[in-house]
Amino acid sequence: MIRVGSPASSSPRICNLDRALEHVVSHPGVWLTTSDEIAEHYTRHHA
Repeated sequence: MIRVGSPASSSPRICNLDRALEHVVSHPGVWLTTSDEIAEHYTRHHA
């Protein structure tokens, strides 16, 4: 997620957020996606 060595990588809040997100996406069925992919999915299935 965050590149080691970036200014934000030393922030405790960012490190905690990064660990939390890694935990969430490690579970089966979690869709890690971009806003463009969400829009495309919505257009295909709901519009």
